[in-house]
Amino acid sequence: MASMNAFMFFNSGFNSGASIMHKHMQIIPYSSMEGEIPVEQAALHYLKNNQVQNRMFILPQFKAFKHIFYRIDNDFFEKSSESEEGAEEMSEKLDNYYWQCLKKLGNEDHALDVSYNLLVTKNFLFIALRQIEAVKEDTKTVTVNSLGFAGTHAVKREEDLEIIRKYSPIGILE
Repeated sequence: MASMNAFMFFNSGFNSGASIMHKHMQIIPYSSMEGEIPVEQAALHYLKNNQVQNRMFILPQFKAFKHIFYRIDNDFFEKSSESEEGAEEMSEKLDNYYWQCLKKLGNEDHALDVSYNLLVTKNFLFIALRQIEAVKEDTKTVTVNSLGFAGTHAVKREEDLEIIRKYSPIGILE
């Protein structure tokens, strides 16, 4: 991931906005995004302005949805690209962080009926539980998946944009 300067995402469960039901992670280069990743920037801002000692934390401004951040060391991904052993160690650590976050969110058994979105950025592992897959009003629909937390919402029709304009890109996540 370090050599690609990218982030990963994963959508799990029926209400996660997953477009394909088999499990898979996707990697997207930061350069393909317009600007920064909103949740990552919000978390960095929060850490800068608050004394947070724990690696796991939540953001008060995201109180409308249950979520967790796990802070990753700055050189975490660089170290992993140095050797096969480094990559294996990174994989084991990420797996450990992932399970710690699921446990903190009350899903340590990885229940299939619990939907969530996951982002792994250069700074954080982020998981948000999901109750609904899409925001719908009349004939308008905006499906939200992990990329919504990265600042990207896909709409099928021009009129669907009205929902995003009404609630804002972050408001739609709530």
